[in-house]
Amino acid sequence: MKRQGILMILIVFILTSCKSKSDEYVYTYVKLEDINSEDIQEIELEFELEGSPLFIEEMSDGYICATYKKSEKPNQDPIKLKQYYYTPIIRKLDKNYKIIWEKQFDGKGHVEALQVRDDDSFILTVDLQCRTVIGYDKDGNKLWSKIFNDKPEVMLTDSGDIAVCENRYAYNDTFMTKIDKNGNIVYSKALDGSGTHCIAEYNGDIGILVQGYSNSTKSNLAGDKGENNFFVACINEKDFEVKWLYDSNKSYGTKKSIYMYDDKVYLTLRKQDNFLSKDEYWLVILDNNGKECGSMKYDPDSDFLDWGNCVTILDNKDIIVGSSEIVYNGFLIIFDHNGKRKKIIKDLKYPLDTITPTDDGGFIVKSQRTIGNIPTPAVLSTIWTDTEVVIVKYNSDYEVEWRKTYDKYKDSKLVDCIIPLRDGRVIVEAQ
Repeated sequence: MKRQGILMILIVFILTSCKSKSDEYVYTYVKLEDINSEDIQEIELEFELEGSPLFIEEMSDGYICATYKKSEKPNQDPIKLKQYYYTPIIRKLDKNYKIIWEKQFDGKGHVEALQVRDDDSFILTVDLQCRTVIGYDKDGNKLWSKIFNDKPEVMLTDSGDIAVCENRYAYNDTFMTKIDKNGNIVYSKALDGSGTHCIAEYNGDIGILVQGYSNSTKSNLAGDKGENNFFVACINEKDFEVKWLYDSNKSYGTKKSIYMYDDKVYLTLRKQDNFLSKDEYWLVILDNNGKECGSMKYDPDSDFLDWGNCVTILDNKDIIVGSSEIVYNGFLIIFDHNGKRKKIIKDLKYPLDTITPTDDGGFIVKSQRTIGNIPTPAVLSTIWTDTEVVIVKYNSDYEVEWRKTYDKYKDSKLVDCIIPLRDGRVIVEAQ
C-alpha cells in the first residue's frame, strides 16, 4: 500500500507539472511586420497550385517541376463534405520559369519526390494507390516504372544506379533495392530488424545512411539492443552490406536526424535516461567511419521543443540548427564545423519548416505560421487552421536582411507555395 501511495503521488506530481508548463503557452496571433520586402526578388509562376506542393529541380536548359491538380469527384451528395481526386502533372519550364510543355498523368495520386540526373533524365515518385517510381527521359517521355508496397526513399548514386530503401511493414523489415539506369532491378536485400522505421540519405563520400528504430535483438541494422532502439547505420551502395553502426547510447532521433556534408555526418539527437529525467539535446558529429569527432549539448528554455526539426550546412561548413517550440515560436543555433556554438537567435515568433542556404553565405528560413482556427464541417472531428507563410533572409553575418509574409488563401486551410532558391530569389505561385 505504501508503494502504491508513493506511485500515486508521483503520477499526480507529473500531471500537475505538465499542466502548469503547458498553461504558460497561450497563443495569441500577432502579424509580423515586413522588413525590406522591396528587396525580395520574386519569380511568379504562370500557374496556380491551389495549396498543392511543388517539386522543382534544375536542368541544363531550364527546370522540371511536378505537382498535382485537385478536382472535385463527380455525382457527389450535396449534403456531405465535398470529395476530391488528385492528378499528377509534370511541367518543363525555361530558364525564365515559363512553361515549355505540360503533361498530365492518366491515373490519380500524389507526387512525393522528384530527382534529376546529370543527363536531364529524371525520376518521379508518386502515390498511385501503390507507391510508384517512374523513370523519364529529358523530354518527359516515360521509360520505365517500378511499384513498391510502402513509401520508398529513392536515392541517385554516383554510379548512376538508383538505391531504394523501403520499409515493408508487413514484414517489419527494411528492404534495399538497386535499379539500373534502364529501370532493371539489379539486386535487392532485406535488412532485418523487427519494427524498423527508416529514413535514408545518400552521400558519395560516405554511402547510404539509414536512421530508424528497431525492436530486434538480431538486427544487422540496429545491433542487438532491441527495446525500440534508435540506430544510425551506414550501408555500402554496391552490395548493401552494413559498413558501421552508431551506438546511440539511450538517444532518440528527431523526425530526421541525419545530415551529411563532404565526409562528415551530423546528428541531431535527444537523450533521456528515464521518463522522469529531463531531456538532453545534442548535435553529434561523426567521421566517415562512424566515429564521434565532435559534439555539443544544448540546454533549452522550454520543455516543449521540436529539436533540430530543420537543419542545413552552409558552404563555409557552419551548421544551422533550427528548432521549434510548440506551434508558434522557434530559434536558430549556428555551430562551426567542429560543433562549437557561434551564435543563437531566439524568440523568432514563428516555428521553422525549412532552411535554404544561399550563394552569398547566408540562408533563407521558411515558416508556416498559424493565424487561427476556421470553421470545420460538423462531419469532421479535426480542427482546420488558417495559416500564412513567412520567409526571412539572413546575410552572411547571420543578421536579418529581409522578411515577408504571404497569405494568398485567406480564411482557408490551403497553404501558399513559396520556394526559396540558392541564388536568394523566391518562387511564388500565380497571384
